[in-house]
Amino acid sequence: MASKLERNERKEFVVRPTIATDGLAAYRDAFEVAFGNEADFGMMVKRYSKLGSNGEPLPSSRYIGADRIPVTGSPEKADIHTAHIERQNLNLRMGNRRYTRRSNGFSKTLLNHERQLALWIMYHNLCWMPRPSRPRRDETGAGSKQWIKRLPAAMAAGLETRLWEVEDLLALTDAFTTSKREIPDNDNSDAQVDAATTSFVDKCDEASLLYAKCDSPAPTHFVYHSHVHHSTKVHAANCCNCRGGKGKKDAKKPSSGEWLAFHSLEAAEEAAAALQPDRNSMCNVCLGSYRTLGYRHAGSSRQSSAA
Repeated sequence: MASKLERNERKEFVVRPTIATDGLAAYRDAFEVAFGNEADFGMMVKRYSKLGSNGEPLPSSRYIGADRIPVTGSPEKADIHTAHIERQNLNLRMGNRRYTRRSNGFSKTLLNHERQLALWIMYHNLCWMPRPSRPRRDETGAGSKQWIKRLPAAMAAGLETRLWEVEDLLALTDAFTTSKREIPDNDNSDAQVDAATTSFVDKCDEASLLYAKCDSPAPTHFVYHSHVHHSTKVHAANCCNCRGGKGKKDAKKPSSGEWLAFHSLEAAEEAAAALQPDRNSMCNVCLGSYRTLGYRHAGSSRQSSAA
């Protein structure tokens, strides 16, 4: 955090930050390492009715209050609390299925988790309208009784001037997906697709590619591009799942995707990565672990490694 805050030409913070944490002792050392005396630091230490010999609260103890203790600098006592970060944690868990505890809603891959979290952060900051907040009263109990209307976080921070719609996020997502699928123009690449037998042209939706077939020579590898699962998989021409681009059911034109022919493994791998940069793989039967280890041995190896 200290490296991301704005500093002036004298390497000083433009705005002196205030850091507030709970009573975990490790936060003191972490603050000194990161900020030194360049920030205000306070801790909200909770008090419990029963403590053990090591000072930790017992399972049967009850929360009886908290002390707001200034540690470094002169933080405002009203700012020494963890309500904002705890509320953000609650928003994340309530609005994001993948952060629900003890469920099967978790992400199966790190990439899916990062992308889904990024979409939620964009929606939460740009599209979500917070409910009005309760009026804040002073120590005497005086203050306004009218609820305070709030703006989306991006508008409140001055980063945006309008409320975004979900359609705006979908437009950004489509643009990102299109840019990821663009084939780089590199004439010096060793894995260039053979122009005499294979060519790629843009479709009207600018999201997929067509293959122009040639009669000879015979392709050595095929890439199955699934339009349903948005994935690609590289096969050898003699693979039982490929069968020379016919597939298992010998369909002339599969309804869920298309077979693309290539004359080298390198060209097939490059095209598979270009079509689906994040969801491309190799066929285990003809090119992967099943071919070298056998189906039963590869399955048992995966189970033992998972255990």
